[in-house]
Amino acid sequence: MRVRGWPQAKTRENMEAEALDVILVEAVESERQTVEIDTTGMTTDEVADAVEEILAGEREKYEVGNIDWSQEVLGWY
Repeated sequence: MRVRGWPQAKTRENMEAEALDVILVEAVESERQTVEIDTTGMTTDEVADAVEEILAGEREKYEVGNIDWSQEVLGWY
């Protein structure tokens, strides 16, 4: 985000929202089917493959809660 020229305050706000899973919580609360894909280090083709797996019925691998960023977040402070 810094590379894109975002202000430091906006970058920090985004990091904190990610750390608190704000978007994830909103998605789960919407009562729609929600999954998570950790796209860190994935190519666009790999992400597309993951989405195709989900659409084909693979949910267990992408269930909410399988991704834990807590250790990463602790390093931010």
